[in-house]
Amino acid sequence: MSPHIISPGHALRLRATQVLQTSSGETRATGEEWLVRDVGAYLPGVFEEVVSMVKAVTLTPKLALHIRAIDSYTDQFGRKRHVGDEWLVTDEDTECYIPDVTEEVVKVVRLTVLKPRQYCVVVDAVGKDGRPQLGHRELRCGPLTFFLQPGERLESGIKNALLLQSDEAIVVTAQEELDDILPNGKKVHRSPGDRWMLNGPMDYIPPIEVGAFQTRKAIPLNENEGIYVRDVQTGQVRSVLGPQAYMLKANEELFEKTLVPLVEDILKKGGGIGDTNIRKMAYFESFVDDSYKKRDKTRVITYRCPNNCAVQVYNYAEKTARVVFGPDLVVLDPHETFNVLFLSGGPDPAAHESSSPDQYHQKS
Repeated sequence: MSPHIISPGHALRLRATQVLQTSSGETRATGEEWLVRDVGAYLPGVFEEVVSMVKAVTLTPKLALHIRAIDSYTDQFGRKRHVGDEWLVTDEDTECYIPDVTEEVVKVVRLTVLKPRQYCVVVDAVGKDGRPQLGHRELRCGPLTFFLQPGERLESGIKNALLLQSDEAIVVTAQEELDDILPNGKKVHRSPGDRWMLNGPMDYIPPIEVGAFQTRKAIPLNENEGIYVRDVQTGQVRSVLGPQAYMLKANEELFEKTLVPLVEDILKKGGGIGDTNIRKMAYFESFVDDSYKKRDKTRVITYRCPNNCAVQVYNYAEKTARVVFGPDLVVLDPHETFNVLFLSGGPDPAAHESSSPDQYHQKS
């Protein structure tokens, strides 16, 4: 039998075919396996079976080994390990690592790199005792490098900090108790369910106690433009008119104002619909506003009332009505709507009684 050559970075894995005593004086039981790490030539004994030649794993600052113990023993570094224990071996421990026969290589772990303005949340973060704290979440911000320990995982991966410009803001909601540090350095206590707004310009990394958040941008409003805004705490709806750039507050949201289909159709056609009295219909056609064809329901509704016309507006919250005479711009408040008038398009005052609605001249 020729000897086996053990080169640097390798080990010879042996198995005892019966109870024996090795050349180093150790007693091995039948079926027991062990490694011979000494560099040089090794001639196996009569009752020693060569299993394989094991090659060392080269560890770098960017690679680590996730190891699991399959038996209780003392590892190469003198640490006591129990069955099921898991740990990392990094280049700080050794440059080359040969797993023992009582160890299982779970996987190769790559270095996690957080650049400036990046962050991540580690779930089940390992505590001081080296064991995962189930349910514990830990925020880590860049620049930072680390290996995920066994049992740890990233929640939604690596994220970039939110970059808020001068016309942007973010609304956040607290899920847990926390002491929030404002940009000016002031400390504010937050309770679960609290909502608050942070205005740009700034970089924002949400604490782990913060849940859902919304990014908002100032809404530019020209003259005669506006939006409907609802207070989510009181339910009140109001109009905000330009010229200004309006930023929704933490307790506000855009409100969509709906109109009945008939009024929508009338506005799209300049204030009148029907197929009779072509001269009057053509008059309203000149007041068609293209923005009504695809209306943003959060925008304040306006109508340019033509000359020699009047518009009746009804406030269903206050149960009042007002009349606007043209030429003028009608601006609807959140609780207002147009009253629709049905007029006969023919010489016979009773003609509408037997005509279909599309034969009427209608004006809001």
